[in-house]
Amino acid sequence: MHVAVIIATRNRAHLLGPALASVLGQDLRPSAPQVEVLVADNGPDDETRDVVHATSEGARFPVRYLCEPKRGKPFALNAALLATEAEVCVFFDDDQIADKHWLSSLLHGLQRHPEASGVSGRVEIWEADVRGSWQKLFASRFQSYNGPVDCRADWLNGGNAALRRAAILAVGGFDPRFPRGQDTKLLRDLTRAGHIVYYTPAAVIYHRAEADRLTLRGWVAQLRQQAYGDAFLARWAAPGEEGDPVQRWVHARRRCLLKLPYTVLMQGLCGASRDLGWAIQYSTAIRSYRALGPAEPADGSVDGAIGCA
Repeated sequence: MHVAVIIATRNRAHLLGPALASVLGQDLRPSAPQVEVLVADNGPDDETRDVVHATSEGARFPVRYLCEPKRGKPFALNAALLATEAEVCVFFDDDQIADKHWLSSLLHGLQRHPEASGVSGRVEIWEADVRGSWQKLFASRFQSYNGPVDCRADWLNGGNAALRRAAILAVGGFDPRFPRGQDTKLLRDLTRAGHIVYYTPAAVIYHRAEADRLTLRGWVAQLRQQAYGDAFLARWAAPGEEGDPVQRWVHARRRCLLKLPYTVLMQGLCGASRDLGWAIQYSTAIRSYRALGPAEPADGSVDGAIGCA
């Protein structure tokens, strides 16, 4: 099996170095599949290229630097998909640290489920970045659901997933219409086409949260960005496919607000922040959905071209 680890990045060289080093430091058996690493730079600058070359010097895996000048993460991811012939593509973000058994756990999940088109893993907080109770409160937003082993995934973590390349290409790759939520859109496309993706919590990555994101302002900004992605995805859906998204969000917001006093009493501020956060996200999604016009249809092709010198 040929495996490509794909890291899309844009002007975050200070985070990319440790992220790439954690991927190159994976604990794999000698009989492990052939692995290569592709770094797709979506905001090309000399510093990012230099970090890639310095970090990968003497690495056990070959590392390739790609440049995708067309702005948008889906274009960078698609460029990497087109630049490799790997059977399995593993996606990793530039603001993460991988557990040393992360890659082997993802590949083991695929081996357990040969019928599946992919597996997605768990996200935890990189505790070294979190200082004080307030930062811990805001950082809880970055943690993922931790469900049972081998359950079917109803969401896809775009920074912690191993997917069969043929399945991704068959559904048109990452949709360039989606500046956010392109991983959720991909999972929906795969599911519609009859593909199965499993959740494997043994594959752990640690999300790095920069200081400006661990503030009230950063917390609200993150909620709004996620809400915009939700709204865009709902606007893309075929009319009536999932009912009226506005009514669904209104009811969900009401449930969050009604149980807020109970959550404060039983779980304290951390639990209350989750319910309040969801209420804010639902409200923002409603406004964003109403403001968005109909999305342009996708043409079904994989859009991404490597074009930087």
